[in-house]
Amino acid sequence: DYCNIRGGSGLKLPLEEYCSMFSIHNCKDVRIENCEFDDNSVFDDMIHAMYSEVIFDGVELRNALSDALDCDISEVTVRNSRFIGSGNDHLDLMTASAVVHDCEFLDAGDKGISIGEGSSMIAVRNLFDSCNRGMEAKDGSVAHVVKSEIRNCNLAINAYRKNWRYNNGGTLTIQNSVFRDNVQMPTADSHSRILIVDCESDKPIRPAAANAPNHQANPVEMRKSRQAEKARADGTPPFPQKLKHMEAMSREVWGSLDLIGGERGR
Repeated sequence: DYCNIRGGSGLKLPLEEYCSMFSIHNCKDVRIENCEFDDNSVFDDMIHAMYSEVIFDGVELRNALSDALDCDISEVTVRNSRFIGSGNDHLDLMTASAVVHDCEFLDAGDKGISIGEGSSMIAVRNLFDSCNRGMEAKDGSVAHVVKSEIRNCNLAINAYRKNWRYNNGGTLTIQNSVFRDNVQMPTADSHSRILIVDCESDKPIRPAAANAPNHQANPVEMRKSRQAEKARADGTPPFPQKLKHMEAMSREVWGSLDLIGGERGR
């Protein structure tokens, strides 16, 4: 709590390697709160979590050499945090479960959030500004994004299959969110799906093939929510069926949503 960590690198030993200046390996019940991380060097990641359960709350990560926060085979919550000026991805998920809410992802060299290799993510009330790609889901990953804004990115969002070992690419749902001033609108390949529900955009969201052979139609779908989907008895929207395994860890932030009458708890 209330620490400033800067200028670190990593550590490589004969039988183990720590690829970041702040490594969290094989740990549970870790909380990083109100801390700042700056200017790591030599090794790729600013923070690396592996086989761990971690909450990041009120954290700011600036000028990462490559990835700012890399989470592998972990369960993480990232909230009320800012990511600024990473050389590669701000948040990189691999076979991870992540709840990300009330965060800002600014000026990423590559992706604001990379959701890869069977990862699951619930994201609520986040801002993506001036990233090369706002978000990207791939290789069996599923993400549901609500009440967020994606602006000034070269590519707003993308979903594709990168690794042939996976049967499908990424599944990404964007709901009640805003697209502004992006160079390229959402794209997906033939193995993936992007569903855009009740969103606002300053440009037409045209299905334009990305990595799709023979000009195959890009599976980017836009629609309005059905009345039956709008709310449960307690007023909150129904939880995504494909992410039911995350309902317990997402309960607090999901309970703050009211997609009909605005938001509760803000």
